[in-house]
Parts: sequence; C-alpha cells; structure tokens
Amino acid sequence: DFANADTTDTWGNTIVNAQYPPNEVAVAWQGVFKLKVAASSATVPFGALVKCAANGEVTLHSTGSAATFDVIIGRCVEPLGIVAGARGKINLNCAGA
Repeated sequence: DFANADTTDTWGNTIVNAQYPPNEVAVAWQGVFKLKVAASSATVPFGALVKCAANGEVTLHSTGSAATFDVIIGRCVEPLGIVAGARGKINLNCAGA
C-alpha cells in the first residue's frame, strides 16, 4: 500500500519510506556565495564583475573586454575586495550580472 513499505518496527507497524528520488538536480545559480578567486587573477575590488576560471574558481573580468552575459557570472560584494587566492563574497547570477 505504501511506497517502499517492506519492513516493520518492534510493535509490528509498517515502516513507510515515502521519499521518492528526485528526477532533477538542484543547482544554485543565484545568491551570495563565498567563492575562491584564482591565484593568477588580479585583486577583485568591491563591485567588480567576475567570470569563471579553472577548477571552479572565479577571476576578475577585465574592463577592456566586452561584458557579455555568456561570460559574466557575478559581482564582488566583499566590502574590501578579494585578493588572489582568497575566498570572498560573490553575488552569483548566472542569468547575467
């Protein structure tokens, strides 16, 4: 009668596991996260745009290149900025910053 009801407890009551595995994966694409700035990056100042780097890190988006939605993943919201190789707050917005 119940999903995955195949065992009973000490008193003979059916143990019900009503959890079904999800058919999609949750992925955070918006919010403030502490992300690591690549060691090869310049210091990321407050308010600067960031883009993806290798190994799940972020790097400063250079002001001389075009800020397109397929490159920018967020903006630095760490009040003092983030030095290369350190972690800091990034307002992640993969739908465009």
